[in-house]
Amino acid sequence: MQNKYSFWGLINQFHVVIPLLQRDYAQGRIDEKINTLRDQFVNTLIDALIQKHRCELDFIYGTVQNTILEPLDGQQRLTTLFLLHLYLALHANQIHANAHHFKKLSYETRLSSKYFIIALIENLPKLKTKLNDEKISVLIKDQTWFFSIWLNDPTIQSMLTMLDTIQKALERKQVESAQLIQLWQYLISNETPLQFSFIDLENFSLTDELYIKMNARGVQLTEFENFKAWFQQELSKVPNVHTDKVRNFLLNVDISYTDFLWKLRPKNTISIDHLFMTVIKCIALSRYILSDNALSPDQDTSANLISRLSNNDYLPISSYGKYIVDPEQLNSLQQGYSDLDKLFEFLIRTQREYSTLWENFQPILTDLWGSFSIKESDKGLSYLKLSRFAILCALARLYHDEPIIDGELMEGIFSSSLILVNNAKGYFNNEKEYIYVIKGIEQWVRFAYSTSIVKFNLDSKNPKHQPLLQAFSVETIQHEIIKAQKIQVDPTWKDLIRFVEKHSYFYGQIEFLLDISGDDQVKFKKNGLKASILFSDKILQDSTHILSRTLLSYSQYAPYLIKDGHNLSFCQSKHSNARDRNENWRRVFKDPSKLVILQHLIDKDLSDINEKTSLEEQTQQIIQEMENVIKRNLDSIHDWRKLFINIPKILDFSKFKQIRKETEDYYVLKGYDYRSVAWPLHLYALLIDLKEKKMHLCDFKKLEMIYWTEPQNSSVNMPAIHIQDDENIQIIIQYQQNEFQFSFYKEGILLRDFDLLPYEMREKLAQVHKSIEELTTINI
Repeated sequence: MQNKYSFWGLINQFHVVIPLLQRDYAQGRIDEKINTLRDQFVNTLIDALIQKHRCELDFIYGTVQNTILEPLDGQQRLTTLFLLHLYLALHANQIHANAHHFKKLSYETRLSSKYFIIALIENLPKLKTKLNDEKISVLIKDQTWFFSIWLNDPTIQSMLTMLDTIQKALERKQVESAQLIQLWQYLISNETPLQFSFIDLENFSLTDELYIKMNARGVQLTEFENFKAWFQQELSKVPNVHTDKVRNFLLNVDISYTDFLWKLRPKNTISIDHLFMTVIKCIALSRYILSDNALSPDQDTSANLISRLSNNDYLPISSYGKYIVDPEQLNSLQQGYSDLDKLFEFLIRTQREYSTLWENFQPILTDLWGSFSIKESDKGLSYLKLSRFAILCALARLYHDEPIIDGELMEGIFSSSLILVNNAKGYFNNEKEYIYVIKGIEQWVRFAYSTSIVKFNLDSKNPKHQPLLQAFSVETIQHEIIKAQKIQVDPTWKDLIRFVEKHSYFYGQIEFLLDISGDDQVKFKKNGLKASILFSDKILQDSTHILSRTLLSYSQYAPYLIKDGHNLSFCQSKHSNARDRNENWRRVFKDPSKLVILQHLIDKDLSDINEKTSLEEQTQQIIQEMENVIKRNLDSIHDWRKLFINIPKILDFSKFKQIRKETEDYYVLKGYDYRSVAWPLHLYALLIDLKEKKMHLCDFKKLEMIYWTEPQNSSVNMPAIHIQDDENIQIIIQYQQNEFQFSFYKEGILLRDFDLLPYEMREKLAQVHKSIEELTTINI
């Protein structure tokens, strides 16, 4: 037996008894994830009532004997619906009149739960007048009929929390008393939007196997099992549906697709239902975005749907039917299972026949659900991961439509698609940019096949190309075309290009290497090996900033530093995403006046890499050769660059590797803002030099950078080196008008005569002056 019911309709027909072996009511438990799910669920129920739109609450499974209904799965939803009815009945003064109906729900799990529900129904009406001033749970616990021992019952605790949640949700939506009465009347009417399907497992032969499994587990159905049951049931109701295809599809889900996912599951995972559901939601996302709904006028619905799917939140089955797979439309329903079928068939065949291509696919899948393990199921999935998965969906659809497509062409389309996604124009900052990428990648896959990448003529004025241009830069698209053209002319380019593309910093964008190598494959390979080491984490994160110092040492060129607003940046080493790369070293790669410095280093000053040596040996070779370049170039440098080259620790101060040019000096910035903490370059260089050389200064009480306020002019704070000894003599060193300036204080009083300083202090200052003499030979 399967019928549609509302909660009120169900208890009109049956006594609902939660059996002894069921678990406690848990939707009101206090837990970060459950709190979020509870709020979402209650808001969904109330919004459906207020807005009068259908809210399908999936399946309730159970058994019926005479008029007693024992739910096997659905206890949690039924209890929440009971509490919602009770709360609205309270405001409508309808609890006493309907007490007989309310008492038709009973908990047999614990006697305390059973008696609490009875007491609640009988006594709750007395609290109506006090609700405006207090949480309903507090009022209930304060009543004489409420036994304190009941607080030890998890079901009662959860019920009280759920009542508070319902109260808070209605108050937040500013539902007035008159509207609460209307909601109650609507809730118990035949038109109520809150409905579910009840399946009597004793009489529903299709689910006998499921019934045995559920009894054995003693837990509720997973989200995937619910979805599969709904999907199968809806398919069976469609006239003229291809029964054999549906049967084969469902058989594949249970056997071959399950086996495929089982072998790819994360370590220590004992169930793959959440993996199946992740794939279904990702396909649903792709289908929804490629429809005309994703950027429709109903932005709130679209944003909510995309957000919930991308976060892997629970989505009511009704949403799949309403927004993604419409059960009333045969084509939509068939397309729904067809997309899943296409994807798994494509992946399984790729794994079996195209091992090289599969090696590229597998990380996308494992990354998709590897970060979505059972323990981390509340983390959601990033737009970047979802977009990479969308490439596989697009390729699966293409493969289904064009089964003769060969692995080589598929590999080329995949590689270019992945680079486009990884370097998407908007960095996935928001949902709209993610939508653009999904639409853009679908178009790219089709264009890349139909015209082949090498013949694709990108036209910014062509309306058909707009989805591509909204998602990806012209430069990135053109670069993929150029690489494909090289590979077509000479296939030996392929392995050379793919090797460098995979570098963690280049992230597929290697146009600078093609620019400095031309059509010379030997030169490209040599340059690629050198560049791969130069931009490895080992060198980018080197404590002596070896790469920056080497590039600065070429005095015949303007400094390689990139402009960042009013600041100059040495380029940060971070590369966790495309934005990090684009805003740092990629700006050097793309600027011919800066790329020429890098080319000089790679072409002329670095030896060829011996591929037979270890990576560690290759890296040490590059580092040693860069040190030699610095030594060779140092004598020709006479400006501020020499300070950074000789004293690399200066750069450690700046979190974002930023400096700014002011009239009297360059300033080293702690952050981005010059107005926060910023030290004059010469002054800060002197401080580090003094600390590193020690020069008998170690017995000073203080040796530090400060903002100094002159006693006679308290309104001015100037950067200064502050030195203080045990006799409270202070030395203030400032850098103004291209020179170091000293002032001396004893107990706050300015000493105008240097000879008044103690002898030891004067000896130490002589050492300071030696460092200053070295620094003053360096120009701004």
